[in-house]
Amino acid sequence: MPTDNAYDEILDKLADSHQQRIADSLVKLEERVANVMAGAPLKDGLLFDTEWAISVRGDLRAALDEEYLSEVDSIVRGYGSVAVDAQDMLGQYGDFTKLDTSVVNQLQQLSFQGFESVANEYLDVLASEVYQSTLTGRSFNDTVKNLRQTINGVYIQSDDVEAQRLVDIVNNGSATASKEAAEQLRTKFARDRAGNNLRRYSTQMAQDSLMQFDASINTAIGKSTGATKWKYYGDVIRDSRPFCKEHAGQVFTDDEIESTWAGSWKGKSSGDPFIVRGGYNCRHHWRPVFDEEDIVAQPEATEEPKASLSIPIGLPPLKKKKELQQSFDERTKESNLKGSANATQSSSTGYTLTSDGKYATRFNHGASRQRTLSYQDYNQKIVSNNNLKDFTSETLSLVQPIIAETDKMAKAFGVPRIRTIVPTKQKAVADMGDGVLGLNKSIYNGYGKKAYTSEASLLVDELKLNAKLQELNDLSVSQYETYLATKAEWKAMASGNDKVNKFTELDASIQAYNKTIKTAAATRKKLDDAVAASQPKIANPYKRGGDKAKRPFASGEYFAENADLGKATIFHEFGHNVHQQYFATRLNLRNPPMEKWLKSKFTSKSFYPTKYSETNPHEWFAENFSLYNMGRKDLVDSEIKDFLDAMVKSKGRLKVHKGFNFETGEYERG
Repeated sequence: MPTDNAYDEILDKLADSHQQRIADSLVKLEERVANVMAGAPLKDGLLFDTEWAISVRGDLRAALDEEYLSEVDSIVRGYGSVAVDAQDMLGQYGDFTKLDTSVVNQLQQLSFQGFESVANEYLDVLASEVYQSTLTGRSFNDTVKNLRQTINGVYIQSDDVEAQRLVDIVNNGSATASKEAAEQLRTKFARDRAGNNLRRYSTQMAQDSLMQFDASINTAIGKSTGATKWKYYGDVIRDSRPFCKEHAGQVFTDDEIESTWAGSWKGKSSGDPFIVRGGYNCRHHWRPVFDEEDIVAQPEATEEPKASLSIPIGLPPLKKKKELQQSFDERTKESNLKGSANATQSSSTGYTLTSDGKYATRFNHGASRQRTLSYQDYNQKIVSNNNLKDFTSETLSLVQPIIAETDKMAKAFGVPRIRTIVPTKQKAVADMGDGVLGLNKSIYNGYGKKAYTSEASLLVDELKLNAKLQELNDLSVSQYETYLATKAEWKAMASGNDKVNKFTELDASIQAYNKTIKTAAATRKKLDDAVAASQPKIANPYKRGGDKAKRPFASGEYFAENADLGKATIFHEFGHNVHQQYFATRLNLRNPPMEKWLKSKFTSKSFYPTKYSETNPHEWFAENFSLYNMGRKDLVDSEIKDFLDAMVKSKGRLKVHKGFNFETGEYERG
């Protein structure tokens, strides 16, 4: 009778084994498909025989059935032993009724159908690739390359000797060696597989299918006995998602599970929480517990977690838009504390005023947003004009805790906090001036959507676009055949009105075909974008002293999550607020002291962590400021790091630093 830990280990080993078996089967499938293509009739190295292209679908079906689905069938049939182990493990906690064999068989069938559905999707993709290549006269070699990519993915070739060695291992080595090489390509060289491929889905399904089968067995056994409490069981490791780390080892009632699992988190999948658990690639599971059983505390991590490279906020809970707007409105009123006309703003008391009591303004950003107002009038009315309707609830949920962090920074760096947030339509991702933060509504709504959209939804989008593209491809084939038939009829006709009318019909047929091709190309672009959105993002691995050409354009690219990208950008903009407002008065607002200091430090000897940081002293500071507060001090210029360290230590009361007086804006003599 296996213990919880032993049972957990059994499942982990099985999942790894199944993924390996699937990967091996796809290597065989790829070679089988290449052998099928070897029989293609060619003309000058090009595919041309559409009848052969149609007939090859049967060979592709056989290859998928014999190399891939036969292995899947063998794996799924082995699930029966999992059911036995699950019942034996649960036997130590209560007198459970053994599951009927028919229930186990039904669950196995459902598992197989999931793999079969994916196989059918990719049969259409493979067959369409061959047919379309034949219609367009694509080269044989390019077609085979695309087919290989569709099955297992490919890595871009590299001029780097070490990277190319790893590419060769991925493409030609064993499944185990390929996996290790792929990990090195991802972490060391910031490379990943290109595009959508069967391997990507199937290896994930190999794990998820097993774990969901196990979850179904455990849940069915527990509910058959009337259990109302459940333990969320499994090890917490380095790669465990934050949601699972938070809840592992805890006991929940049915109602608590329903409410807790109603939230959003990265990697969540839709469905019954007893079955989907933490989401994709989750290896935790439920088991029933009873009142007399001790509640075990959350287990210690079995691996050291990776050091966070940013201030951890996690993915904030998704809130209602009305609630968020109300919160932002209240914050805006609190943040618009007016200072005095001649005050030196060395703390977060507020923004400077003109002699007639209006906000002292430097930038004309208001005029570009509301051309009916002068920028001075715009700046005065901004408090009552905080309109966030253009931002989604996802975006506002994402931004709210980031703004809260900048409020803390305002105290630490001795400047007023952000007055308000406004949506912009400008090309820039964001801008800052006079305490007003402008966020590009299109870009930030994109960040919000990607941050809160589950991998399941992204996969559904991909499958829908794939189906749409297949539909358009099929339509284009039909239209092209109509065109050829109409063309033949037109050629055979004698001159006259009938031939003129037939030509009009011929012209309409080719226009319809071209329109479909154009729509298919646009759909392909959407599919490529959807695939890119669902791919794990890779942080730029550049380190100080590395090849400067490989630096990212902007600081956000050092981070992989959309939430961190949005945060790094806002931190960058708050950096602008620091150099614009530190010791600023109405008299020096257009040429504040700190900007004089930055100009003196912006030299050829400075360290530029991003390409954008080389633009001017202001962007140099903002990029460094963002990285400093994102936890990447290793990438911050030493002059700026020393200055920010001193500012934090002084709590924003640093008047003199290395001989420069920020009150006067001059270097002291002596």
